[in-house]
Amino acid sequence: MDGFNKVHVAPMVGVTTAHFNYFLRIISKNIGLYTEMVSTNSIRHGKVLNRVPRVEDKLTIQLAGNCPGELGFCAGLAEYKGYAAINLNVGCPSSKIKKANYGAVLFKSPSLVAACVGAMKDNCDIPVSVKTRIGVDDFDNYQYLARFIEQLLRSGCDEIVLHARKALLKGLSPKANRTIPRLRYDVVESIKKDFPDAKICINGGIGAIGSIVNFCDSFDSVMLGRIIDKNPMILQEIDKCIYNDVTNNYTRHDIFQHYSSYIDMHKYSYSNIMLMKPLMGLFYGTPLAKKWHKAIIDSFNSKNGIDLDGLRNLAFV
Repeated sequence: MDGFNKVHVAPMVGVTTAHFNYFLRIISKNIGLYTEMVSTNSIRHGKVLNRVPRVEDKLTIQLAGNCPGELGFCAGLAEYKGYAAINLNVGCPSSKIKKANYGAVLFKSPSLVAACVGAMKDNCDIPVSVKTRIGVDDFDNYQYLARFIEQLLRSGCDEIVLHARKALLKGLSPKANRTIPRLRYDVVESIKKDFPDAKICINGGIGAIGSIVNFCDSFDSVMLGRIIDKNPMILQEIDKCIYNDVTNNYTRHDIFQHYSSYIDMHKYSYSNIMLMKPLMGLFYGTPLAKKWHKAIIDSFNSKNGIDLDGLRNLAFV
């Protein structure tokens, strides 16, 4: 396992958890998964990685940080813990992340980002990637982006995940930054053309299976986001079309059965919401979708525990 993959599921605020990843892995054994974004401070103070007993296959840890020394330490620890790859977030526009001088604001400091990548590469032997926007605020011309990419590659960056939309750190919420400004796939195409030997992953607004296939033909990899939360069963189509894997023929009912066993194992350790939220989109696009969605939401605040038998009966209608 070399840490690279043709299709990744992006880390999503409020969505990506160990439970969500476990659920997705039932559907697809091939897809590349990310952890939620983890700060170097959390790791340094022993709040995260030191408690991880086992790491899922094909799992990339996404780090938030700005200190080369701390990122280098975290990279070495992540490799020791069994992660397949490491990703540095240089694209998150949240005000909290900005205040810590992490995320998208680092796009304005390319030399620092390159130093961070170099430190991680010096401390681990697994792939190191950077997830960034094509621009941030007024730092949005192509020449600047190309120079940024060039510095990353010189520092040893193995893969660059380009979200094809600039970020605006003032006046827009993180949610609005997912849809505004407009997507510029042409910019990512130009980067791939100008840096043909670089591993470039395209990200941003990609959802239809036809688009996923086309982008996989044009780029080294594709990163998907909210479409996976909305319609996780699209992973089976991706397995067939991208990985030529038709071995997983689980129905939605099969998937629920597998995941319900996981819920039984963890229902006394985690909240109903954390365990049940991954199931929200299981019946997306089917006649059962609305009724299923309501049943999952009702389970969030149930004082009688999660009614797995009721959900099981509903799933087999």
